[in-house]
Amino acid sequence: MALTIEDNEIHIWHADLLPEKWNTQELTEVLSEDERTRAQNFKFQCHREYFILRRYLLRAILSKYCHCNPSDLEFRYTGYQKPFISTPEYNSIKFNASFSDNLLLIGITMQREIGVDIERQHIIPDIERVAFDHFSTNEFNLFKEASCNEEIFFKIWTRKEAFIKAVGKGMYYPLKSFAINPASPEFEKPALENDPERSEHWRIGGLTTKEGFYASLAVNADQFNIRYLQFNF
Repeated sequence: MALTIEDNEIHIWHADLLPEKWNTQELTEVLSEDERTRAQNFKFQCHREYFILRRYLLRAILSKYCHCNPSDLEFRYTGYQKPFISTPEYNSIKFNASFSDNLLLIGITMQREIGVDIERQHIIPDIERVAFDHFSTNEFNLFKEASCNEEIFFKIWTRKEAFIKAVGKGMYYPLKSFAINPASPEFEKPALENDPERSEHWRIGGLTTKEGFYASLAVNADQFNIRYLQFNF
């Protein structure tokens, strides 16, 4: 099924990672030589199978927009290892992926930089220390004052992770150098400590996802519509 995406749209895909429903050997044939090598580098078979399935699903979903076979897609990586489609006729399609437990999340848009993050709610040892080390002062105060600080932690964490993935620097971008508002139901501008003018071009907020998970989106756009899609096996 071929899909199109408008300039003001963001498509958010959810896919269940169920390797037992697939023949991962067959899926491997769709991957590039580099991806097959990376898969073989995993020590445990379960990790290898999840990697193969994630890469296959990414290709299968992106191919719907590129109107090509999943195996035809070619990827390259920035200096900070953010992937992008290198095939010239498809490189206006921007994407980002995240996974947690058995759930894969993929965000897709046109031309605009995008980042997504998903986390299954779980117990984090010494959660207050983690929050203190990575949250801004305002974020940490919100965390401390919350009646359920674990919920606030994941809302803040996934928003911050989505943003650093969107700008393409990952953990090289200091999490403490910007702040977000986890309480807002709307997508809002981040507060960038060293570059306040740049914040005007970004929006960050939470996504609808499965119960027990938290998901967020960051995108270099001020107006957009979100469409949710589910990949069915």
